[in-house]
Amino acid sequence: MKARAHRLLALLLMVFALHTASAAERNPDKKKPAEDNTVVALEKFAYSVYSIKDQLKFRLAFENESAQQVWVRIFDSKSRLLFTDHLGKKTALKRNYDVAGVGKGEYRMVISCGQFNSSNQLFIGMNPVQGKFEAHLSHGLKAGKMQIAFQNATDDVYVTLSDASGVIHYSEHLVGEANFARRYDLSRLRPGQYTMSLSTGDKTLEQIYQVGK
Repeated sequence: MKARAHRLLALLLMVFALHTASAAERNPDKKKPAEDNTVVALEKFAYSVYSIKDQLKFRLAFENESAQQVWVRIFDSKSRLLFTDHLGKKTALKRNYDVAGVGKGEYRMVISCGQFNSSNQLFIGMNPVQGKFEAHLSHGLKAGKMQIAFQNATDDVYVTLSDASGVIHYSEHLVGEANFARRYDLSRLRPGQYTMSLSTGDKTLEQIYQVGK
């Protein structure tokens, strides 16, 4: 009797397994649950802007993965708006701006892309002055996401995220990125406190984030 019961149980388990496999085959596109305890690097916005040697021009080049509108505003040394350029959602661009009609001097270019904003000092027809490294980390999470942004980096930049025990959950080494912005999704991490660190040369900026309750 017991042997018969065991055979019957085995048969039922086999039928259940075949039914489960068949259901999976009928739904091959069904999304798997998100992997836990991971950080996702999202879209980036990276750019360079510099004066062109022996010309009264400067050049802007960028890569935009954010699907956000890009705006460029150019001001003179007295903060008077000279020009506004709406570049839409272009994913990449190289463009020269000619200021021969205004002449030599100090200018300021403000670039906006979504939540990212930067102010860049430019010297046209003058000896350039290297801008100071500046960086920003979101003060808090928004829908589980945060953003880093920096400008005027002359050395490699390192981004790391660690938990309260010092375990590193994410690291990124940025090479040749003078001006950069990127969002990160921390929502898949287990609840707890995490520290995002951005460092270059002898400078380090850190921000603590609370994930979950």
